Amino acid sequence: MKIKPLVMLAIALVGGLYLLSFNVRTSVAQDANPLLDINEINKVRVSNIDTNFPDFSTNEQVNLAQRSPALGQAAAATHPRFSCDPRQVDVHQYSGGVISYCRNEQLTAAETDSARVDIQPNAARTPHWHNTWEEQILLSGTATTTMIDPTGQSYQERLEPGTIVVIPAGWTHWSETLGNQTASFILVFPAGFKTFELSDSMVKLNPAIMAAMMGEELSNVKHNRDKLVLLKSPNP
Repeated sequence: MKIKPLVMLAIALVGGLYLLSFNVRTSVAQDANPLLDINEINKVRVSNIDTNFPDFSTNEQVNLAQRSPALGQAAAATHPRFSCDPRQVDVHQYSGGVISYCRNEQLTAAETDSARVDIQPNAARTPHWHNTWEEQILLSGTATTTMIDPTGQSYQERLEPGTIVVIPAGWTHWSETLGNQTASFILVFPAGFKTFELSDSMVKLNPAIMAAMMGEELSNVKHNRDKLVLLKSPNP
């Protein structure tokens, strides 16, 4: 009768030892290669990642378009323009030469308007003034620029290629060629500048006053609206 409890106790002890040894073997097997499960997990994680990335190796405008079409369109619309040939944009032909413009709309990288003025030999840019300053740069030929300040004092500058002349706002001025070569200028103004022609002001004066000033009846005077005019007597 005492044998049965002993047998049951022995079976329980053997079973416990077996379970303990099984757990130890499993733990050792897992610890022997701890990276196996991590690698398997990483493979699953990598397979779930979207690798269709846009190519950002080209220019910034393309990058913006790939990241966001709307952003790319905005970048294209606001991309600054750094160069402009006025002779291909806004050209005005006169009897004494050509004036052509690149406005701020064509040169968005700058806050200025620009012009190229080509004055033929024995010709002049008629007197005028602006509501802003003007910078003249002579590219070729020889010329003079005459300026009159608000007090009536006059100034004259002789320009050779490379000469720069700055004309203050509101000063009446004009330019004439010297010699037998066309004088080519580059002009720079603040964006949105305005020009006022002296001839437009003169024809609006009382005809009797004009006749007394000019010594000639206005009926014999024709208003020439050309901004570049040929002169009757050659310049030296």
